[in-house]
Order: sequence, then structure tokens, then C-alpha cells
Amino acid sequence: MGIRTFIEIGPKSVLTGLVKSILDDRKFQAIPLDCSSGKQFGLADLARTLCRIASIGQRVELNKWERPVSESRKQLMSIPISGANYRSR
Repeated sequence: MGIRTFIEIGPKSVLTGLVKSILDDRKFQAIPLDCSSGKQFGLADLARTLCRIASIGQRVELNKWERPVSESRKQLMSIPISGANYRSR
């Protein structure tokens, strides 16, 4: 069918290994979402996967990840910073 990029969703990377063994003589990318096998935070694994997908030329639309902030927050406090309140150690 011409598919050359495979992303495994789920724990570990068993299916990624199977794809590599089946397609070892062809050009392809097999990327496990759980690339740390649960040893690191899942959001870090997701970020690595998205970076890897982008690095091989696939389109990654991060603007669809979450809704944009629609209103600005009112500033509650302002602290002026100048050389007058600088203290050396």
C-alpha cells in the first residue's frame, strides 16, 4: 500500500520490533510512542515521538494540540526592576 511510517501506540515497543523484522530490507520508519518503555514521563515520550516524526519530514501540526488562549489575563501586580534596588553579595 506504500505506507512507510509506522507509529506504535501503547506500552513497550513489541510491534515496532515486528515491523522492523518484517520490513528490514525496505525503507521505512517504525516509531514507538513509549520509547522509554515506561522509564520516563509519558509526555516526554510523546514530545520525542513528535520530534522524530517531524524530523523525517512528516507534517506535525502542534496548533491542533490544544485550543489557543482566547482572552488575556488581567495583570494583578507589577514590580518595577531597576538598578536602584540592586544589591551585590
